[in-house]
Amino acid sequence: MGISVLDVALTILISATVGAISSLIAPWANWGVEKRKRKLLWRKGFINEWKRIISENRFNPDVFRETSYYSNLKLHLSDALQKEINEERYTPGKPLNREQRMELSMKEFSIKKKLLDEITLLEKKWGLI
Repeated sequence: MGISVLDVALTILISATVGAISSLIAPWANWGVEKRKRKLLWRKGFINEWKRIISENRFNPDVFRETSYYSNLKLHLSDALQKEINEERYTPGKPLNREQRMELSMKEFSIKKKLLDEITLLEKKWGLI
């Protein structure tokens, strides 16, 4: 039983076909992995920036809602929290008494905490934690 020319030709043809297919699939698979890595890095970057900005000592929702950070984040926030952030808390130029200042500070702290909680949920949803 010898090896025929047909067997050798068939083996070469199959090897060449498998090699060609592999050379097409490998870059595509690698591209998918790289795309996923970039997406995770992009998401981690946003999460870290949002947390950094919101964690500042004197967080002000009125200033925050005018930033590009809020523009990017609001797509991922609950409607209730968006409404709370967009709500006017005081009239600029109108002096606040001590009780009003305390109430405003409590509202700002509450919004800050809710934002950080929702960012943590988003972080979990994105598979970052």
